[in-house]
Amino acid sequence: MACVSVIAYAGYIWPVGRAGSVFAVQVSYFVTIFGIGWSMLLLGERFASGFWLALVLMLGGLFLVQPRRVANALVPPGRTRHDAG
Repeated sequence: MACVSVIAYAGYIWPVGRAGSVFAVQVSYFVTIFGIGWSMLLLGERFASGFWLALVLMLGGLFLVQPRRVANALVPPGRTRHDAG
């Protein structure tokens, strides 16, 4: 069982190292969302309307913190992003 945990943890750390900490936080929220879905599907759980409001607010927050790519059009030709400022 310990080997499975090590493999799962390594499978989580590798993309976090490549994609960054924002990705790691977003993944943890999606784990929660899938857990909610499975509990409704498999266990027949039902949640109050306040719960759904909180879920919508959480997803809205995830949308707002998405990492943005730097547009190359903002960097003059012949210069790099690091020396353009």
